[in-house]
Amino acid sequence: MKKTILYVAGISILAGTIYWYFKVQTALLRDFTYKIIGFRLQNITNSNLAFTLKFRFTNQSSIEATVKKLYSDVFLEGKNVGFITESKEFIIPAHGSSDIDLYFSVQLNNVAMNLPDLIGAILTKKDIAFSLKGTVTVKSGIIKTTLPIEYDNTVKKYL
Repeated sequence: MKKTILYVAGISILAGTIYWYFKVQTALLRDFTYKIIGFRLQNITNSNLAFTLKFRFTNQSSIEATVKKLYSDVFLEGKNVGFITESKEFIIPAHGSSDIDLYFSVQLNNVAMNLPDLIGAILTKKDIAFSLKGTVTVKSGIIKTTLPIEYDNTVKKYL
């Protein structure tokens, strides 16, 4: 009976320690920030506009993190005009930052149906609201988590 109680207590302590470790490591993975530091038009064709966004991911935790996957919808003046997806892994060093270029294209047929709204925004505000809403998958060691990404700014800031 005493052996069973000791065995159960030992397993409980081990499980609690493992749970605590994963919880702490996940919190460390969440301790990063991101911002857009550049915006450039790459290419214009009859059907789409191709852009490059330069992102800076900053890791404030004491563990190195690897971004495994990123997906984000792109909004101009609240209208969904495209998306960004990146499956190429990149590392954010502990207490450091990494800059990465993310490419996305805007299908002109998506913009064409919203073109009057966008032209109105340019004429009245002389600027366009720019938003990203998506997720990023971050990993360190055996711990992996998916975090939300939300970014709001204006196009004028990057021109």
